Amino acid sequence: MRILIVHNRYQLRSGEDAVVDAECELLRRHGQEVHLFLRDNRDIAALSVARKSALLWRTAWSRQSYTDLLAELDRLQPDVVHVHNILPLLSPSIYAACARRRVPVVQTLHNFRLYCPAATFFRNGHICHACVETSLFAGVRHGCYRGSRAQTLAVAAMLRTLHKPAGPLASVSRFIVLTHWHRQRFAALGLPQEKLVVKPNFLPDTEPQQRTPADYVLFIGRLAGEKGVLRLLDIWQHLPDIPLRIAGDGPLRETVRTRTDELPQVRVLGRITPERRAQLLAGARFLVVPSLWQEGLPLVVLEAFAAGVPVAVSDLGALPAVVPPDCGVHFTPLQSRAAAAKLRAFNADAAALQNASRAARREYQTTYSSATNYRMLIAIYEQAIAEASP
Repeated sequence: MRILIVHNRYQLRSGEDAVVDAECELLRRHGQEVHLFLRDNRDIAALSVARKSALLWRTAWSRQSYTDLLAELDRLQPDVVHVHNILPLLSPSIYAACARRRVPVVQTLHNFRLYCPAATFFRNGHICHACVETSLFAGVRHGCYRGSRAQTLAVAAMLRTLHKPAGPLASVSRFIVLTHWHRQRFAALGLPQEKLVVKPNFLPDTEPQQRTPADYVLFIGRLAGEKGVLRLLDIWQHLPDIPLRIAGDGPLRETVRTRTDELPQVRVLGRITPERRAQLLAGARFLVVPSLWQEGLPLVVLEAFAAGVPVAVSDLGALPAVVPPDCGVHFTPLQSRAAAAKLRAFNADAAALQNASRAARREYQTTYSSATNYRMLIAIYEQAIAEASP
């Protein structure tokens, strides 16, 4: 099978970028012919002021992307095109190019970008559905995309283009969503339910490191409001005797460091290498995921499962379904005292931690292994190709 992957990479490497790379490697390892049509947001910094300004309007429709992809489709003659992120350098024009050449399209929905300029349904510390309930342009007033009203306007214009009747999204044969919770959510938002298929993220098969749990709890993630890291610090004010390690970087870096000056049991590690990440997971009593937005399927949870590490997650969105009760514990991050009590009890229960460790590893092997994921992905491609056949 000849597969063309279309993706706009992020300025800072994201979980979405990692998923794209992992799927490409998985497909190639099984003998599939994989080609890439990529753009990279790191290239924006080198653009002139005039070209950066023009980019705001090309976000809604890039003639250059349309022309370039047409040429690539003519050259490669792919069986299927798999689209991930298109913002801001690719634009909805790539769907029109595929439709013109009658190539079936599969689209992975990693987040809520189709309906929210910020992609998170999250604003000012709370879940927000204003762009769904009122207008796609509701976020412009708040500058929901990168804190900029101009850039948010450009993204909203892109979304309006996508949602036109018989518009670009009509050419998508299958939408991949990460959980059954997301399938229900996107169907409620208006996507055709028959086109929504569930395929979770995965991790390459590896043997876990020897588990030697130390005394700390671990957070790994972007230091941003929607990830709940500040709420996590509120919780840890009530846990002075339980060490917490925070690994990652992001816009709240300095705020987190300032807050932890008053919390001696908390250490901020900053950005870490993959090797250090694996070491920290192997030594953690459990991973904590205090997200305040309705997460997709965080790769760090799958890493924890693969390593046999229990996981404590926020009770929002899909996370309670992603982490079954036997693999960890659920808590409400906005209720700091109650959350602290639940996490303290989990941390003190050696038998529960040991059982959750074994269950987490089983969950990885049965649901998130590369073999399972490959079968699911190929089946989705075959469905899209079959429907497009005359």
